[in-house]
Amino acid sequence: MLNEAEDAALRKGWVVISETATRGFLERIGGEVRQYLQEYADKTPSRRITGIGVAGVSINTQVTPEAEQGWRQQTERLLRLLDENQTGLLITLDEIRGADQDELSQLAAWVQHFIREALPISLIFAVLPAAVSDLLNEGVATFFASC
Repeated sequence: MLNEAEDAALRKGWVVISETATRGFLERIGGEVRQYLQEYADKTPSRRITGIGVAGVSINTQVTPEAEQGWRQQTERLLRLLDENQTGLLITLDEIRGADQDELSQLAAWVQHFIREALPISLIFAVLPAAVSDLLNEGVATFFASC
């Protein structure tokens, strides 16, 4: 089912990030967001030269403020760009039953924020039906219960 949803999103021109909910999935999603920003939006380098030495042949660089932004801010930038182009972002997450609850809660909080901002994001989880009530009872987020 996840493959079908991803294919449908791709046919509509959406960006798709497909992950499995193993430890560190949030950082992996953030890495993909950064790659899409570099590919689609960023026309400026992520570092800038701040000094050049001649005798010792040294070059000093500094990370730009945009490159230092966190996952949430970078995703918001990507979503605003996609919205301008009348498209969006689909994140699919497989095997959430064993996922780190803190990471799931953080993802839920960010996605809820993006939805409140009317940004074009969709989130699809794959979990066995018997595990749904367990996840909701574990207090992952009330946001998921309303989806």
